[in-house]
Amino acid sequence: MHFINSEDNLRSGCDLMHAFFVIDAYTDKMDTSNARDVCNAAIDAISYPEKLRPEGENIVGEICRQ
Repeated sequence: MHFINSEDNLRSGCDLMHAFFVIDAYTDKMDTSNARDVCNAAIDAISYPEKLRPEGENIVGEICRQ
């Protein structure tokens, strides 16, 4: 069994949970298409944090990038 044993891993887990709360708050009242766009932006930002976010993208992309 693998346990989190470093502060960096714990911080990453906490940051990811905060991102989930932000995504949930932004997508609660959106239709499926818009919610999917926000989630795709979040996944892209987490996967490629060095990539600048596109103009006009929902703020969730930048939140997740940082």
